[in-house]
Amino acid sequence: MMELRYRSGGVPTGESLIPVPGRQQRKLAVRADPASGGKRKRRRDEFSGHTREAHEVNEADELAGEDGTFEVAAILAKRRRTMYIQGIQIPGLTVPKSMYRNWIPPLPISDEKAVLKDFLGGEDARKALRIELGEDVFTAVSLDCFSIYRPHKLAAPHRKNGQVYEMKFANEFVSLHDISLKPDRDVWYLDGVLHDGRRRTYVQRVPFNLLSIGGYENFTQHTVRSHIWLQSVCGQKHDVWYCLENPSSEYRRYYDAFLWLADFAKHLIDFMYNNDTISLKMLRANFYNWLQEVHGHDLAFQQWLAEYPDSDFRCVAAAHPQFLYNEARQLGPGYALHPIWGEVHTKMLNAVPNQEPQEKKTVVTPYVYNCFKSVWGKQMELRQPSRATFRACEDRKKTMRFTVPIHHHNTMPYCLPTEERVPKVVGRSKVRVGDVVQFPNDGKIWKGKDDVWYAYVQGIDKTKDRTALQIIWLYRPSETTCSKMHYPSANELFFSDHCNCGDPKTYEDEVVGKTSVAFFESSKPSNVDYFIRQKYVGDETAFVTLKESDFQCKCQLDPDNAIYQTGDTVLVSKLVNGPAQILEPVEIVAFAPEGSKSLIRVRRLLRRGRDYGHKDAEPNELVYSRRFENVNTKDIIRRCHVRLYNKRSKERKEIPPPYCRKGTGDAFYILCKEADSNVVGNELQELEEPFQISLRQGFDPTETHPQRKLRGLDLFSGGGNFGRGLEEGGALQMEWALDWNKWAMHSYRANLQDPNRVKLFYGSANDFFAQALNGKCSDLIPQLGEVDFISAGSPCQGFSNANQRPGSDQSLRNSSMIASVASYIDLYRPAYAILENVPSMASRSHEPNENPFAQMLCTLVGMGYQVQQFVLDAWSFGNPQSRSRLFILATAPGLDTPPKPPLTHSHPERTTNRSLGQAANGHRFGERYWGPTQLDYVTIGEATADLPDNHDGRVSCIPFPDHQVTRNESTLTRIMIDHIPRFPRSQTFVKACKANQMPPIQVQTFHWESQFRAREGSRSWERVNPNALVPTVTTQCQPADSFSGAWVHWDASRCLTVMEVRRAQGFPDQDVLVGSPAEQWKLVGNGVARQVALALGLSLRQAWLANGHVYSESPATTVASEIACSDPRITPTVATRRETGVTPGRLPRSTAGPRSGVPRAKEGYAALHDVPGGKAKGRVGSSKELAIVLD
Repeated sequence: MMELRYRSGGVPTGESLIPVPGRQQRKLAVRADPASGGKRKRRRDEFSGHTREAHEVNEADELAGEDGTFEVAAILAKRRRTMYIQGIQIPGLTVPKSMYRNWIPPLPISDEKAVLKDFLGGEDARKALRIELGEDVFTAVSLDCFSIYRPHKLAAPHRKNGQVYEMKFANEFVSLHDISLKPDRDVWYLDGVLHDGRRRTYVQRVPFNLLSIGGYENFTQHTVRSHIWLQSVCGQKHDVWYCLENPSSEYRRYYDAFLWLADFAKHLIDFMYNNDTISLKMLRANFYNWLQEVHGHDLAFQQWLAEYPDSDFRCVAAAHPQFLYNEARQLGPGYALHPIWGEVHTKMLNAVPNQEPQEKKTVVTPYVYNCFKSVWGKQMELRQPSRATFRACEDRKKTMRFTVPIHHHNTMPYCLPTEERVPKVVGRSKVRVGDVVQFPNDGKIWKGKDDVWYAYVQGIDKTKDRTALQIIWLYRPSETTCSKMHYPSANELFFSDHCNCGDPKTYEDEVVGKTSVAFFESSKPSNVDYFIRQKYVGDETAFVTLKESDFQCKCQLDPDNAIYQTGDTVLVSKLVNGPAQILEPVEIVAFAPEGSKSLIRVRRLLRRGRDYGHKDAEPNELVYSRRFENVNTKDIIRRCHVRLYNKRSKERKEIPPPYCRKGTGDAFYILCKEADSNVVGNELQELEEPFQISLRQGFDPTETHPQRKLRGLDLFSGGGNFGRGLEEGGALQMEWALDWNKWAMHSYRANLQDPNRVKLFYGSANDFFAQALNGKCSDLIPQLGEVDFISAGSPCQGFSNANQRPGSDQSLRNSSMIASVASYIDLYRPAYAILENVPSMASRSHEPNENPFAQMLCTLVGMGYQVQQFVLDAWSFGNPQSRSRLFILATAPGLDTPPKPPLTHSHPERTTNRSLGQAANGHRFGERYWGPTQLDYVTIGEATADLPDNHDGRVSCIPFPDHQVTRNESTLTRIMIDHIPRFPRSQTFVKACKANQMPPIQVQTFHWESQFRAREGSRSWERVNPNALVPTVTTQCQPADSFSGAWVHWDASRCLTVMEVRRAQGFPDQDVLVGSPAEQWKLVGNGVARQVALALGLSLRQAWLANGHVYSESPATTVASEIACSDPRITPTVATRRETGVTPGRLPRSTAGPRSGVPRAKEGYAALHDVPGGKAKGRVGSSKELAIVLD
């Protein structure tokens, strides 16, 4: 064990450390900083018996994140953790040892020219070194203990101090596959030992520029390890090649990565040699099996194969396309014709044809132009549809019931005139049940200048003195979240869920008039004043189709109940033997006898990782236990999905979404059960089919459902993370996708099971829409009536808080694309649509009367859509990222709306309550949701814990090809990163300077002239905290940015890699990203968090099942019928209980006036979900207590 001494800032020093270049900062394997304020104590190691220093590290609790109201900072988990220093890890060198002063070479340095002359002195010597490979005959000398590096180059004098520094990567090691990318262009250098089998001589700084790899098109050769040659400049004159043997110890990590990639190149080229055409689809479907068939018996091949953890090699091909192409092209022009190069090679992408741009402005329909002209009139162009398109659009509106009454029954009058209602009470009442009456505006709470309010009379309570009215308030559009923006139907009112029950009584003599209203109509008939077709739900700020049951307030009705049967799996809170406010999955096994109807018997489905100590278990892996408890029905929160699999399914990665997504969407899986009672201890038994378990399993995503899936159009699709996540919910299948980015479209295609299934439009959304309006027949353009679903992650740059020029032409053009989304919805009239954007779209920072969010609501509601909106936090669904996004959901009239996705992961500490804005009654809407969850939020350290250590980002990562950086930092910058302390967490360049941790040269060359980078709270070059959420992933890695510069790795001497931000955004490891690392990062940053998309997809699935009659001729399939158990051994006993789900914090009843507008707390919510003060309770704890086993 090496003794360490500490100085200020926690940087260890020690005389016994090996001298390394200044930029090679020593890195602790396990670090702790006594200077951070933590307590120092001594502890005896119970395993080794040695006494060690231990430090309780109190991690920094500063907030970090994007500069914006809704971009929650990288909120730190403030915990005291005991850490032990066990030693140090010295990072590998990046330059050859020959560059160090006083370094002693293994042998005396020889001149290369003299060595070759000596080795090739006679004909016999030359003949002994001659090698014959097929038709090739050449002379080879072995090169051992070699290092390959770049030439020495100097940069221009620095503008700060005038000093001259090295160019980027000067004298640094380089991998051989990087050399092959620039054949015959540059000169590289090598150090090593040349030998001819008898003599060994050391040469240094030998220039070369040729690399050759042999063994291609030879199936009997399993590796190219002994067939790699270099030719120096001097060797070319003598026709001598150097055969590579073993690298030097410092160069080994570079060479090992190259060897693996060179073998992959051989196997891929052999695969091409054996097949006429190779594509990504064939690489996924056939390549692995072909490899096993040809090379499976060879030990060296099996060792090579074991280094890559998957049978799908598409990500490798996408990460190194140029090297692979160069190697293949050298063997003949036929290899350049394979389709795979047009799918992955950044300079040859042609798998998705480009559609040349034609339109200059945002093309919109007349209806949408009328709605948005006050906001983006200059950026839009009104375009009339063709006659055929217009007729088809009108037919589609009728089919989806936009232009016909949704409900028209004899039990509910079509029109309510003022004089013809039959009284339902005795007496001469002027007001009758069913009337729409007017009340004067009391001017106390509600905003607006309207003189009167409207209300529907649902009941009359007549007393001797006065007649009290039971009313339900009706809202104008301006009194909803539509705000004061332009609403297309001036004579439309909205029913509401806001009654006067519990408020001060409203009396008949306060009525100032009556109004005639037509209910269930899509437009105003000529003989009435107003029409109503939708209800505004104040608690959820949602617009839903009006139903006959809405004419009586919920206070007068029994609450909705959920029906449960034995065998159902549900989430319950406040278990007797579990910590409070944590949801636990259980199976209902029995119901209590008469007299105790509120109790049920449940089987605990325990967490394999938490409760049994299996560290490799995923957080949503359960154990079918023999432990039972009684719980109250009021503690049942909602259903959950649990499926049974065997161990082989997990090992082969055959568990499908959502069950393989670590708990997102309330999805769990079981691989084992507790042993029988006669077995001692907590031994677990693996499950084997057929599963002899009474549990009613969740839906099987691999089965074909009798209902037709929704046909989707993926607008602004990006790389497809949003669309694929929605598809994983099971109700949707994307059939069209559109994006203008070349790398996005090819990444989308690369991840399709069948590339021909989805029609990909690589071009402008305006060109696509213009063709659709003109009725152009094309496979890429869907016809009206074909699209059931539209998703749109429209450009957010115009609304983003990071945009420094929101009023520029480009920003306004980007912002106006939400009008394009509205036009697509107006034209195609899908059953469902989802729009995603940044929450600042609803910010007050916009100009007065220019609220794009409210105008979008006006536009969709004006079409007749049911509309919901909410902000979803990525961390609440398992993403380790402080990303919040606004979602607007539109549902066609009369269809069931998707429920809001329930939270599955806890809020980090210090999460505050936020909202989208303020309603007309002064109360906030779109607030963050709170409530108990079943899982802990995921930190970025936890999400990336399995990634290999890539401490400087200079070497390719074999198991994870995208584990590479996007920035090539200069030597000065890397020295600066090395000197930013690891502890306390979240250290920045400015903090390091104030703590005297930065070398003078770094301080001198920093951009101090920037007031933002130099300020006290600057986040420029900030290290990410591994025990917190990573900041919102943007489209670029910009560590120097003073506001969003937290991209430096918490422990390594580099910025985050593409793979690490992929994990932050939830991209599955198997997904392929096409493009350079910088383009891949951009694709990741532009996407929607995968777990959020999956949660929305599962909510969509519930609505899709409820509307089964719309998509299938067979009887409608409900959620209850889908999970119904067919096992005759189970008695279908039924329990009823209202399923609460997750709800925002509720407000108390108000006595401020007759129309306070404050939603009343629904029964059963407050005690379970309200969080005092709007603060999170902190991370979910763990429980290792288990209930007793009941025989």
